Amino acid sequence: MIIQFELDNPPSKKNRWSVAHGRIYTPYEVKKWMKQARAVVKEAVPEELKVPIESNIVLMLAYYGKKDLDNVLSTICDMLQGVLIKNDKQVACVQAVKFPMKAEKVTVIVGVLNEV
Repeated sequence: MIIQFELDNPPSKKNRWSVAHGRIYTPYEVKKWMKQARAVVKEAVPEELKVPIESNIVLMLAYYGKKDLDNVLSTICDMLQGVLIKNDKQVACVQAVKFPMKAEKVTVIVGVLNEV
């Protein structure tokens, strides 16, 4: 089964946590993006697929932007936890490509592998 969706301007992993008054917190902008991204994923998942899935997945993404690709990939994997997959350990294979552009967005394709 293949699931495809597109997300706008993912936050970089290094911007996902901040420290203030000796406490670590998630900035409002990151919480807002995560909520919107999870809504997009839920809408893209076919009704017949029971989520969170327990099978391993293949993750393919095309990132259009200037941030580090590995940080964007980590953000996407973390966002998928609890929405599509139980744990990002289920990502068995990754194919990612970056196109340096001003308009930041990411196209994500998830392939669900059958358990053997």
